[in-house]
Amino acid sequence: MKVNKQTFKQVLGKLKPALSKNHVIKESGQIIFEGGYLIAFDGETAIHLPFKSDFKGVGVSADKLLPLVDKSAGSEITLEAEGGVVKFKCGRVKAELSTVSIAPLDVTGGLHEIEWVGLPEGFLKAIKFCSLSASKDISKGMLCSVRVESDRLVATDAYRLTVQKLKQAIDIERVVYIPSFKIADVITFAPTKFDIGKASMHFSTGAGEVITISAIEPQGVYPDFEAILKDCKGDSITLPKDALIRTIERAEIFAEEIPGNSKWHTLNIEIGGGKLICRGEGGEGKIEEGIRVEDKAFETSFKINSAFFKEALSMCNTMVDSENKVLFKGVGLSHIICKVV
Repeated sequence: MKVNKQTFKQVLGKLKPALSKNHVIKESGQIIFEGGYLIAFDGETAIHLPFKSDFKGVGVSADKLLPLVDKSAGSEITLEAEGGVVKFKCGRVKAELSTVSIAPLDVTGGLHEIEWVGLPEGFLKAIKFCSLSASKDISKGMLCSVRVESDRLVATDAYRLTVQKLKQAIDIERVVYIPSFKIADVITFAPTKFDIGKASMHFSTGAGEVITISAIEPQGVYPDFEAILKDCKGDSITLPKDALIRTIERAEIFAEEIPGNSKWHTLNIEIGGGKLICRGEGGEGKIEEGIRVEDKAFETSFKINSAFFKEALSMCNTMVDSENKVLFKGVGLSHIICKVV
C-alpha cells in the first residue's frame, strides 16, 4: 500500500486527541488500521478517519509511527503488513513496526448505522464558553462537564455557573455530561453533525470523520441551577466591555494572586457616580484606575476573580449585582460568578 507522506502526516495529526495513555487498555497509544479507516482510542476519546488500507484490525505504536513519518525524507510511504509487523518504507528509510491485533471497538461499532443530526447554529461557540465554568478537577464528576440538555447547555464548578439556551432544540432522550477537558478537541475537529450513543456523544464532520467522547456517568445530585438563577436578583448595569478588560489586565500586574492558579487575581471593584474604579494590590505594589460608566445612579462594591471577570465580559457586558454574586446576561445566556469573600 502506498500513500502520500504529507497526506498521511495530516491524517495522523488528527488522531492525536485520542492517543493519550491515561488508561491501561490494549488500544491505548495505538494507530489502528481498520479497513477503510484509521482509528485511535484511549478509553475516553475515539477518532475514526477515512483511510484506505490493505489491512484490518492491526495496531502499531503511535510513539513510533508518528515520529517515523515526521522525520523520514521522501514524498511517498509504502506500508505492508506481514508476519506480525508493518513494513515501512519512505525514501531511503526502511523500518518494521511490531503490530498488535485489535478487535472492532464497541464504542464506535455502530457508526455506520447512525442517523446523524445537524448541530444547532452556535453550538460549538456555546459549549466552548460553558466549558470555562466547569471544574478542572476530574474527581468532581459531573462538575467537570458540560451538561447537554435538549434546549440548553449548563456548566458549573460551584464558583461559576453558565446556562446557555440553544438557538434550536436538539432531539435527545436524556441529559448527557460531556467532559469539559475534551471540549477543545471537539471544537478543533469542527463537526457539523452529532449523535448521542449509550454512553457517549459522537460528532461528525460529514465527510466520514468522527470523534467520539465518552460521557461522564451521572452520580449524585447536580446543583439546582434553576434555583441559583432565580435567587440572583439586583440592579443591572451595562459595563464598557473593551475598556474594562484592558483595565483589568493592568490591575492584574499588581493584584494579589489567588492560590491555585497563577492567572487568578483578586480585584476590588467600586462603582458609583458614573464611574467604575478597579483596584489591584499585592506585596509589590498597588494600582488604581477609573473608567466612566453610563449609569450614574448604580452603586456597588465587591471583590472578584480577575480571570472570571474577563471571561464574562468577553461574552456579554450587562451585569446584575446580587448579594454574594454577579450575573452577566446576554442573548439566551446567563453567567454567574461568585464574589471573592
